Amino acid sequence: MKVAYFVLAITGMVSGVVQAGSPTPEILVTALRGMQWQVRYDFAQPVDKLQFKSSPDDSRGRTWLPDQGFEIVTTERGEVARRKDGAHFRTVRFRMSPTYSVLPKDYAPFSPFGDGGMLFHTGRLFACQDLCAADASWSMYLWAATEDQIILNGKALKAQAHWIDRDDGRSVYVGNNVPQQTDDFIAVLDAALPERIRGQLLAQLPEFMHLFSGKLGALPTRPMLFVSYDASHPKGWGRQGGVLPAQVFIHFYGGKWPAEMEKPGFPDELAWHFAHEAAHLYQRSTSTAASGDDWITEGAAEAFAAMSLRADASAYVQSAEEKAVGECREFLKGRSVRDAIAAGTYEAAYSCGMLINLAIDSKVRLATKHDGLYAVWRSYLRRASNNGSVVSTAAYLEAVAEVGDADIAEWVQKAVAEQGANLILGRAN
Repeated sequence: MKVAYFVLAITGMVSGVVQAGSPTPEILVTALRGMQWQVRYDFAQPVDKLQFKSSPDDSRGRTWLPDQGFEIVTTERGEVARRKDGAHFRTVRFRMSPTYSVLPKDYAPFSPFGDGGMLFHTGRLFACQDLCAADASWSMYLWAATEDQIILNGKALKAQAHWIDRDDGRSVYVGNNVPQQTDDFIAVLDAALPERIRGQLLAQLPEFMHLFSGKLGALPTRPMLFVSYDASHPKGWGRQGGVLPAQVFIHFYGGKWPAEMEKPGFPDELAWHFAHEAAHLYQRSTSTAASGDDWITEGAAEAFAAMSLRADASAYVQSAEEKAVGECREFLKGRSVRDAIAAGTYEAAYSCGMLINLAIDSKVRLATKHDGLYAVWRSYLRRASNNGSVVSTAAYLEAVAEVGDADIAEWVQKAVAEQGANLILGRAN
């Protein structure tokens, strides 16, 4: 089936849907295997530019091909698409190759599956006439090849889909993969993954979900897990994971992974990684108020991973904690944890943050009958449900003090705000 057919079908559908005065365009995505994807934006009224909601770098201008007469430029407010002659427009289209790329502090736009499927992040496509409002929403259409299914919000659809999107967007799958379903989650695991890795994930993930659900409360909807594996990725290798509401996604890319997955320690390392991402799900949609506060969310997720694996992988957990001590000392070098993270040493949020949160767990358990860090997060999540979902050091300290006591909260405050040597020494006290 040719791309032109999809363009005509989309055009006909949109003409009766766009509402006058809509502050955001309708977004129409054409996804065909082996071909460039197309994204089309339709406004109800003429506009002078298309302002993308998020611009972590300038890669759109280098990788998106706009309609003739249009260009993408980088401004102080991010990337903007406009006509070269400055005229107004109502419709603009872009073509792009659905390849994996790393975006600074953002989700990859595309995660290819080795079995031919594709996962894409809708938030990469969000745009408005001007700066997008915090409560902006988008009417989105997706067209795929007739032989493909679309997995959206836990449901499998054939070849086409429509939904309303907002906030940070979501991950949507296009391909032939059959989801694996349990009472705890829905999993789309790349058929190209080694069978023992697929089996490990299907065995361990229900355990993580059951643990965190019991400790931090059940999720409102059954979460989805996407694991993509692209050993044919031509440049470099690595792994990127992320969490959106009710979604966890992990992408393995590069030719070194087949050998890495055969190493004896890989099962424990993989279990840690997925426990970390599962923990993020049960932190709900919390985010930090400032970059220096990321030790709370990332550090707690690392701590929850350690706590969940102590029974089955104690040696690996001990090794991970010892490694974190060395890394944290190196990252700080006389700086506080908050200052190190805010200055760009983001890895300190993981290593130093894990040590702080494990110390919170230990101190609370010793001082009270509560179950440590889990109780702290239950307290924090109750506060977040009443006051929004932004985590700050002050709010976190309030939860620590409520569950533990003022002395523990004071220790945490000093561990975060004072020089790094005090963190390492204070954790042993």
